[in-house]
Amino acid sequence: MGKIENLTEGVFTTIVETPNRKSLYEQFISSIGTVKDPLLNELLNQYKEIIYEHEEVFNQLSSIEELILQIKNRGNLDDIKLYQVRDYVYARTTFFKNNGKKNDVRVIVDKLSLYPNKTIEDLYQDELFMNKVFHKIMNLMDSEIEKNMKDVILI
Repeated sequence: MGKIENLTEGVFTTIVETPNRKSLYEQFISSIGTVKDPLLNELLNQYKEIIYEHEEVFNQLSSIEELILQIKNRGNLDDIKLYQVRDYVYARTTFFKNNGKKNDVRVIVDKLSLYPNKTIEDLYQDELFMNKVFHKIMNLMDSEIEKNMKDVILI
């Protein structure tokens, strides 16, 4: 398998509950419906027992994965995209979020009018402008990582 620079999905981050969806194991349990077969009922009960016994571990692993993905994304800012909305230049780049929202961060960089005769494409070549972009994006990423660190207990 090839190397993936900007990961936007983990293992446990995909199975635990998020603000926008139930956990995959809850969805699986719900999909089984009413069970009349004794063997099936016993297997389902055993499955639930194991899942619920380890649910906190799954959540912890998901939180750790989220941080791993975010720190990995922070270390690779090769995919920054600049775009304009009205007179403002925005920047966005890949950044994992396990909250059901887009897997990116977006910042307002500056007013385009502060860079007369420059297009968005020209700004990619402007070292001072791009330094401002990197600084703003890194600050936002660092803030998000710091907030998420509170959910993880390092051993």
